[in-house]
Amino acid sequence: MAAKLYNKKVDVLMLGITSMGLLQVLSCDESIKNIKDFDNVQVYLGDRGSSPDIISRYTFEKNGVKPNYIYSSSYEIARFMIAGKIKNCVLPEPLASIIIHQFETKGKYIKRIANLKNEWKSINNSNGIPQTAVIASSVYYQTNKKKIDGLLEEYKKSIKWVNDDNKSASKIGKQIMDSEVPEVVIEKSIPNMNLVFISGKDGKESLNIYFKILRDYEETT
Repeated sequence: MAAKLYNKKVDVLMLGITSMGLLQVLSCDESIKNIKDFDNVQVYLGDRGSSPDIISRYTFEKNGVKPNYIYSSSYEIARFMIAGKIKNCVLPEPLASIIIHQFETKGKYIKRIANLKNEWKSINNSNGIPQTAVIASSVYYQTNKKKIDGLLEEYKKSIKWVNDDNKSASKIGKQIMDSEVPEVVIEKSIPNMNLVFISGKDGKESLNIYFKILRDYEETT
């Protein structure tokens, strides 16, 4: 979305990358052992043409497999999985961990087949997938530089604390989300969220790889 704003000539600055990969490949089919087992198998993806869609298709293709893709929203896919209507999907955290918890609570089989961050790193020799970011308008940043830089420093400290103390962070996450998701699920999802703070300058190389692949892949599919 930040890139789309920039391409529409909106004057924005990339202040920092906040996650290096949220997408997980899940299956409740016991015959699926790894990502290469998805050839000619139905896999549900969210929002055709979105970056998660392209990332997923790109990763499967690079692993030499061609699943049969079906599209729906992430929340619909989660409901379908829990209801037993589908067997394979790609979902972001924390939805992936929520589904795994639901299955395990009911004694049903489910497996996290792949963390797409790891697949991306293997394919592209990069740090991961720069999927989420903090941006600001250039004018607002220049007018409020001291305040925003202070906010970003606090953000870095918060990210470190969340990654260092998943249990305490999950208690706050529970309050903020105001949902029925148990704290233990939030706690388990945090390591798979790949939360980071990488400045726009330091993350330029991984962003260039990411945007080039999205652009090139979208143009050829």
